[in-house]
Amino acid sequence: MNTVLKIRRFCSIPVLGLFLTMPNGCDLFQISLVDYLEDGGGDAPSSAYVYVAVSSGNDGNSGRTRGDPVKTIGRALDIWEAKLSAGANIMFLEDVPSSHGEATGSGLIDLSALLSSRPGISTLTLAGSGSGKTIDNGTVLGRSGLYINIQGKTITLQNLTITGGRGNPGGGIYINGSTVTVQAGVRISGNETGTLGGAVHVDGINSHFYMTGGTISGNKAIAPMGQGGAVYVGINGDFTMKGGTIRDNEASTGGGIAIGGGGTMFFHDGTVRDNRGLSLGGGICIVQGTLDMQGGTVRGNTAAAGPGIVVESAGTVKMSGDARMLDPANPVYLYGVNRMIFIGDFTGNYTAGIAVVTTNGYPPGGVAPIIFGSTLQLTAYHPFFNVDGHGFGSSLDNNGRLL
Repeated sequence: MNTVLKIRRFCSIPVLGLFLTMPNGCDLFQISLVDYLEDGGGDAPSSAYVYVAVSSGNDGNSGRTRGDPVKTIGRALDIWEAKLSAGANIMFLEDVPSSHGEATGSGLIDLSALLSSRPGISTLTLAGSGSGKTIDNGTVLGRSGLYINIQGKTITLQNLTITGGRGNPGGGIYINGSTVTVQAGVRISGNETGTLGGAVHVDGINSHFYMTGGTISGNKAIAPMGQGGAVYVGINGDFTMKGGTIRDNEASTGGGIAIGGGGTMFFHDGTVRDNRGLSLGGGICIVQGTLDMQGGTVRGNTAAAGPGIVVESAGTVKMSGDARMLDPANPVYLYGVNRMIFIGDFTGNYTAGIAVVTTNGYPPGGVAPIIFGSTLQLTAYHPFFNVDGHGFGSSLDNNGRLL
């Protein structure tokens, strides 16, 4: 803890406190001593941190400098709550191993348990010092790296690696009822589930996942039931991608991202690439729900059918702005009787086209599914679609409908 002088300037005499009057008779300065938490030097943003070292720390320490860290997250939260702060900022000075065992339930770090007993804290930042720190579940079965099953909390991750998670659902991170943001410097890798969301599962009322940077890679939602090797978005949940990369993930359906149960993905920027669907959907699979694509890149994904974006019967796609799907190897693929909606004006001059849309390729070696009743709608540039239906809706009319 550090102590500094705090000086206030005003033009009326305060009721209490030490003050100085300047010669002009108006300018007065009140002087007081103020304690503040150390800001952590080069690793810290504008907010201060309480420091945690799970091996070498001691909960009898102040936690307010790097040289005096506490041992547990719970103690760090207590320090913030004692200051009547609604926001808590915690920096890990060491990796968090699977043996740490704090508030473990369904997660190596069970933020549901830690925050429910400290209701005054509504926002939490977890950061890693230096080149980053690792939260490693050590492949303990049935346990996510981070478990967040609590209403109304806002959690930000910075400079951390989440690995070894084996939650079912939500191998790496399980989110229900709260908002989680992944920023640059975060890696979610090497996690696995047998159900939904190898890296991240977001589901439930008030459940939001934001990705503004970082990487989600090398995660699996294994066969036969696995959906969303990287991210699964379920009932009432939503995922907003504004940056970062989702790559090299694998699932039975939706190698990279799967949307089911009426969930929504807002795709503004970033890259979904080189993911693998063992059956259907390499990049993004909309089983039931909506993909609102306003930008970003989908490329290099592979699948037995529908390597790019797959839209199943209850799925909807919206495209506008800088959204582009022109890689013939990663088309927007209509599976079954689907409805795709393209809305809004597209930016720039794209005379070569905006999207490649196909119904070909599923089932393998079989007949392309009938898509009568499917609709493509857009307010501008409707001629600039390449639609490959092998006889099923091979062109668009003036209203953007498949012929």
